[in-house]
Amino acid sequence: MAARTNRLIHEKSPYLLQHASNPVDWWPWCDEAFLDAKRLDRPVFLSIGYSSCHWCHVMEKESFDDPEVAQALNDAFVCIKVDKEERPDIDQLYMGACRAFTGSGGWPLSVFLTLDKSPFFAATYIPKHASFGRLGLIELTQRISELWKKERERLVAPARQVLDALQKGPESKSERLPGPELLDSAYLMLEHAFDPEFGGFGQAPKFPSPTNLLFLLRYHARAGKEKPLLMVLETLKKMRLGGIYDHLGFGFHRYATDRAWRAPHFEKMLYDQALLSYAYIEAFRVSKDPLFARTAQETISYVLSCLTSKEGAFWSSQDADSEGEEGKYYLFEASEVEKALPLSDAAFIEEIFGIKEEGNFLEPVSQARTGKNVLAIQGPPDVLAKRLDMSLEAFWNTLETIRQKLLAFRNGRTPPTTDDKILLDWNSLMIISLAKGARVLNDESLLNSAKAAMGFAWERMRSPDGELFHAYKDRPLAPGFLDDYAFLAWALIELYESSFEVAYLKKAKEVLDRLLETFFDAPSATFFFTPKGLKDLPVRTRRLEDSALPSGSAVTIMALLKLSMALADPGYERLAKEALRESAAWVEQAPHAFASFLCAMDVALGPSSEVVLAATDPSSKEALAFLRALWSDYLPRTIVLLRPTAEGFFERDIATLTPFRKGLSPISEKPSAYLCRGTRCEPPTHDVQSLIGRIRSNP
Repeated sequence: MAARTNRLIHEKSPYLLQHASNPVDWWPWCDEAFLDAKRLDRPVFLSIGYSSCHWCHVMEKESFDDPEVAQALNDAFVCIKVDKEERPDIDQLYMGACRAFTGSGGWPLSVFLTLDKSPFFAATYIPKHASFGRLGLIELTQRISELWKKERERLVAPARQVLDALQKGPESKSERLPGPELLDSAYLMLEHAFDPEFGGFGQAPKFPSPTNLLFLLRYHARAGKEKPLLMVLETLKKMRLGGIYDHLGFGFHRYATDRAWRAPHFEKMLYDQALLSYAYIEAFRVSKDPLFARTAQETISYVLSCLTSKEGAFWSSQDADSEGEEGKYYLFEASEVEKALPLSDAAFIEEIFGIKEEGNFLEPVSQARTGKNVLAIQGPPDVLAKRLDMSLEAFWNTLETIRQKLLAFRNGRTPPTTDDKILLDWNSLMIISLAKGARVLNDESLLNSAKAAMGFAWERMRSPDGELFHAYKDRPLAPGFLDDYAFLAWALIELYESSFEVAYLKKAKEVLDRLLETFFDAPSATFFFTPKGLKDLPVRTRRLEDSALPSGSAVTIMALLKLSMALADPGYERLAKEALRESAAWVEQAPHAFASFLCAMDVALGPSSEVVLAATDPSSKEALAFLRALWSDYLPRTIVLLRPTAEGFFERDIATLTPFRKGLSPISEKPSAYLCRGTRCEPPTHDVQSLIGRIRSNP
């Protein structure tokens, strides 16, 4: 007999397909589901999650696969299942409602809605029955069903108030662009939250927060203070050595359940790999610490080997679970290490990673010993190497040789599943990291990977008239949201800076102009998250603060500023500064939550510079040496443009977009750099170190 399936069987999302055999009578998000709710006069139960979410799997097995729970839900509600990654707009709206109701959020997200899609109750994971003070799903559904029939007005009274609050803008607006004091306030808040022993911010659970680290690098460069840089470097070192990093297959897990980064929550998300590799690249530019370059390269290699489609686009994630158990793929018993490796190698690994017979990994909820070990390096590599009477180079070489053997052993296990849908915003973030890595790490293969991914995005996730699509799985799955347009524009600008192909700047302008037409609210000078033609939610939300992703609004502002510099277009700069000014009242309430906004603010406050390199042959040894010196230095408010003067480089000549730059020519046949602001340029120089000094002192 064929297994019973529900309506989700016709969907493309791997997460929705995971629930297609549940006895719950799931609908996908659609108008028909709400029409059915009106016909039956029932509230809607909305469940939101994603395919690599451990607690989503727990709730499915415990409740949605359970006939008793399914019966209770089917009898009293119309049930809708949403993949938060496919429809981030739905998730953003109702996660905001959950935080308004409960003060916290997370996944799985469980929301009860009125017939007009207004939320009147929200929670995250809900067990089948009440336990440890947590409400049970059986009891909750019975209580809500009863109130819906008998006291509906009282039940749904909070719904409209919550939606109104989520739609409301700031209470007041700033009359001027905030000054550096806003950056100072954010830094002081982050400094207060910083963990001086283990790095990162706060206690446990501990999240990587790469946007905070990127802001602190900029703040260090602006303020000249060492403490913000030390905060970044300490955090990145502790994360790289900890169990949150996969020391065998590379890449970062989602977060650590402990303060010391040792015990991870094991899912791997594409956006974490993108943002963290980018942060390590930027930290390498500042510190020149080879560990940071190594970590960026390894993290990128994980994405290219495990999360890349044959067309060159990037898949979304790998699960936390395998064979029904979280972390099973990544954890080791001591006996397994000894079986997989020669005796001397096993002894080395046990010393380096702190492997114990009784296990070093505690069950996250009960804190009971599991007999399993998570791999986390037990101290600074130079200290370990000295203790083992090895050079640091020999330490890393030995570890690499043994890593390959242990990885081969692990590859014999059942791997976690991969969510192979392609998301435009996350792909754009990965392209950004690849493009940045190509020029900073001097690796042209990374640029080729970035170009391939951009080619897929431009051809498959964009309509002929310029509309973008957010998700792709054999076909486009959802409309593009603000983040898709903003991150794609940023990626195109980064690709220009690494390839100097002006076509990327033209495309960035096209994407930003379409963004302004579709998402910009002129009266408030803010950006909506959803396109103006999408009408299946009761309100349009705006988000300026960062989440696990940078704020799309803040990235839009940064892209406007950078494109203004590249194209010498003051209109983009005026618009960016207007958006910064109008949004400042939000940011001033808790500036440390708006790191990407503050990075854009740093550029707007300046001094910002364009460097135009004029060279007869941009591929010459002298020109490349000049560029690599610029790229290896940390100059966060500078964009480098190319003005080749020989025939055959037309597609790389910035003067095709800004004709006034045709007058910038090489002097004495040598590559010559012009330091410009807008349409005003200083006399050229052949001395790259002198140029860098002038950029740093530019008033």
